[in-house]
Amino acid sequence: MSCCGKSRTQLFIATGTTAKSTPAAVQRQGVMARANAAAPTGPPAATTTFQYTGKTRLTVIGPVSRRRYDFDRSGVRISVDARDANSLATVPTLKRV
Repeated sequence: MSCCGKSRTQLFIATGTTAKSTPAAVQRQGVMARANAAAPTGPPAATTTFQYTGKTRLTVIGPVSRRRYDFDRSGVRISVDARDANSLATVPTLKRV
């Protein structure tokens, strides 16, 4: 008969953590690994231009490319990764041009 403690130890070994790690710590490490893997890689395949119509600075993180778009003043136009365009289009102060 096996016990759950043995399975937990095997989980810690498989994830490269110590036996003193908690399941929550293992879960956080997995989240961080996925976040690092989602970092932007290379130039975007296609771009779309957006113009900012707001009054103050706006910074948006693209949900697909994970790129940071900094609209520092009203009227500024920035080329964004086409994969992020649909999400940025939902921001009321950004318009496609």
